[in-house]
Amino acid sequence: MLKKKSISFDDCLYLTKLLARDIAFADALSLICNKQNKEAIKYLDQGLKQGEEFDNLFKNVCPKMIWRNLEGFISFLPFAKALELAINFVQIEKQKRKNLERTLMYPFCLVFLVLIGSFGFSYFILPMMTKVIES
Repeated sequence: MLKKKSISFDDCLYLTKLLARDIAFADALSLICNKQNKEAIKYLDQGLKQGEEFDNLFKNVCPKMIWRNLEGFISFLPFAKALELAINFVQIEKQKRKNLERTLMYPFCLVFLVLIGSFGFSYFILPMMTKVIES
């Protein structure tokens, strides 16, 4: 069957752009085919030719981060629009995560430097100060 091959996020993005230009799904799949996703595309193509349900086929090759969002839209929107919305949500999530990381970088660095300073003071300066006070 399928050997852990899947379509990448970028492939889904290209597929969305092709479907938005009214290119047929089978043609769009052949256009995004490359070495990395060849098995997944072949799996989708064979499954569609055998008449299997598209949702189950695409779920097996779609990245989980996209499928999480796509699953809700696919039941009441056309596939192209649902995929576009799912990708937009994933991009928004990635941007929010990047902004959060950027925002939290300064406090984490500050805490790390304070810990290093406390450690250095406790093991190097404090023992010398106690020796000076004792003498």
